[in-house]
Amino acid sequence: MYQPAYPTSALSRDDRLVWSDSNLLAECDIHSIDRNLSATAAAPRRRSAVVFSGGSGFSPFVDMLQVRPSRSLLDLVVNVPFLQGLTNRVSYVMPVSDDGGSTSEIVRVLGGPGIGDIRSRLLGLVDRDNSARKLLSYRLPTSDASVATMEWMQLVAENHPLWIHVPIQVRPIIRSFLLHFFEKSLSQLSLDTPAFDFRGACVGNLFLTGARIFFGSLEAAIHTFTSVIGYMGHAKVIPIIATSSTRVGIAATLEDGTCIYGQCEISHPSSQEPLEQNDGIARTVLQRDSKTSIKTLVSDTPGLPRRKSNLFFNKSESCTSLPSRIHRVFYTDGGKREVAPVLNPLVETQLRTTGTILYAMGSLYTSLIPCLVVPGTGQLVAESRARKILLLNGTWDRETEGYTAEDFVQAIVDALELSMDAGVCSPPTSVPGGVTTQPELGFLESPLPSPGERMGESRLSRHPPRLFITHVLYTEDSRVPIDEDALQNIGITCIPVRAHGTVTGNFSESVGYYGAEELKEVLEMLL
Repeated sequence: MYQPAYPTSALSRDDRLVWSDSNLLAECDIHSIDRNLSATAAAPRRRSAVVFSGGSGFSPFVDMLQVRPSRSLLDLVVNVPFLQGLTNRVSYVMPVSDDGGSTSEIVRVLGGPGIGDIRSRLLGLVDRDNSARKLLSYRLPTSDASVATMEWMQLVAENHPLWIHVPIQVRPIIRSFLLHFFEKSLSQLSLDTPAFDFRGACVGNLFLTGARIFFGSLEAAIHTFTSVIGYMGHAKVIPIIATSSTRVGIAATLEDGTCIYGQCEISHPSSQEPLEQNDGIARTVLQRDSKTSIKTLVSDTPGLPRRKSNLFFNKSESCTSLPSRIHRVFYTDGGKREVAPVLNPLVETQLRTTGTILYAMGSLYTSLIPCLVVPGTGQLVAESRARKILLLNGTWDRETEGYTAEDFVQAIVDALELSMDAGVCSPPTSVPGGVTTQPELGFLESPLPSPGERMGESRLSRHPPRLFITHVLYTEDSRVPIDEDALQNIGITCIPVRAHGTVTGNFSESVGYYGAEELKEVLEMLL
């Protein structure tokens, strides 16, 4: 039977908890904990939510959660389903450690944070028939590098069919930032940095990167993106880390001591082997087009060594199992040095005012936990009076093979407690003029302990898990085992969600996946 990490007997009001931590005794006043838990239960119900998620797992439910703005009486009639969302006060907190697909090429050539998940969520805020959305969600061909490059040239020259219905007032904005991206990518050409590979590149990623580089601000780029797609609502998309130019990565240590570097390598490693020489992609600059002022790539430099590429991967493809379970996820500087990234102040603002915190379904260790281990996140979640709801995965993946619901809960609690430990960052730095700035990455004086190393082999949590998770929602047909009694004993309420299709009658052949209407009827009671 599952033994809760936080002993339920310690919840007596007359007890004081004494824990051993690195041979030091730390006392925790149970009265203050109970007061915090009582405040959580009595928190005012505000229709607002902060959602921790990646780019794909929660995407089908964005329409369900947000109330779409109505611009006219016709919209009010035609878009009735969109107006039945749960709230227009939702903030999506997104990771920036993506290193797959065209994001991997952007990071390779121009550095900066991974923005693929952010772009995906931004596009999900507007209707699929939105013309700017169609342009920015378009992916270039994957089969041939020269074909992809030629189509890219059509796009930046505004000669592509996708431009036809894009509003004339936003065309110059989109094209300007695409051109800016192209110019910056060409400026990086060298023997050490081969040209950007446009195969499979998402136009929205290239636009967002061009805007980020131009403004020197990822938040400004996000604002510009929402403007050109015509989003008029109040939902916010916020990167978890306050970075606009610094590359970050993630790594995972396994229980057997193995260390894996990179999001793709952890969750869905590419089948491509490292290339010993170039793959025929154009490498040099020959001339500028007289009409577009765009440099044209025309030749090749043989023999360039290339590392293993994450440009092409398929999450649906089966991968070999991890040699053992994941023990800890941490941030790196894009190499192998552990760092403590700085929490985005916008995330702190939202967590202090929200009525609900949602841990979305999806990749546990490469989408959700990279948001939770950032220093400061754990303390803010623990102090919040919001409801804290875990949308439990109904299936397993490479990261969570064989997990139970209690394992998911423990992993989230461990991550948030590690976030509370990760306070050793580089001090603020001074720049000319006497202005003090906070560095984007703080280098650790020593690596953070793993959960088991911190608390001994028992991995006892120092805080009641209910400080971090108050509710677990799970699908009735979930493949992930859940022991409701064990979770109830540590103060977590378990709520089943009817199987996909129960409300609409459109039953899914896939088992363990949430239906939007079924999930909505439960969240309506909790938000």
